[in-house]
Amino acid sequence: MSGKSARFLDVERGIPLGLGRGDFSEVEVELPVGSRFAFYSDGITEAENQTNEEYGLARLQEHLIREDASAESLLDDVRRFADGAGLRDDASVILVQG
Repeated sequence: MSGKSARFLDVERGIPLGLGRGDFSEVEVELPVGSRFAFYSDGITEAENQTNEEYGLARLQEHLIREDASAESLLDDVRRFADGAGLRDDASVILVQG
């Protein structure tokens, strides 16, 4: 992410964040100064509100392009979105600043 845009990195294969050892593809990414790189588990994008609507990729992008975005602010936003429905899956996020 840099400035007011965000994109998703396509990889051949990988393991879920936090699960341990496994096969993964290697990708080299150059992070310009001021950019951010987010690693997240599917518990973020698949978190549901009380009407079974998912948080989704668009909300994730929208949140992460904010200048004040952090791992904590993303988790807070996901919890607010779930609005008492609770998180049914792990919700992990690592945000790297370039």
